Amino acid sequence: MPLVVVDDGALRACAQLANQWGGVRYVGLYSNELTMDRHLTIDNIEECAFSGYSGRQELGTFGAPEMQGDRAVAYSTELLWAHDGGPQSDWVVGYFVVDSDGALLWIEDNADGPVALVSGGQTYKVTPALSAGTRYGGTT
Repeated sequence: MPLVVVDDGALRACAQLANQWGGVRYVGLYSNELTMDRHLTIDNIEECAFSGYSGRQELGTFGAPEMQGDRAVAYSTELLWAHDGGPQSDWVVGYFVVDSDGALLWIEDNADGPVALVSGGQTYKVTPALSAGTRYGGTT
């Protein structure tokens, strides 16, 4: 029999998850294809190196979570990186989040696949999100 978390429980769990890490967290872009696994570390990440890549940006605060289907989802503020027209191009596969010590907290592939940043004016936006589900295990 599956575990069911009611909407209010999922909203509370998501809010707690979004605010559980103390200190500053940073968001960066990565360029290597990875097999998503809970054992990944920052050593598995190849950070992007396109011309104009400003490096890791500080993760903003998360808004209040909202129910989206059977998941509570909280979004942080949108972050933007831009190619500056220099000679270096790169693929953006997704984004990652680290804490102030550089430990990898989470990673997410771009749902539409890798994006090539090759010329000036091209941008890549990330809106970090965390979620908590309402059904676990069993069949639904």
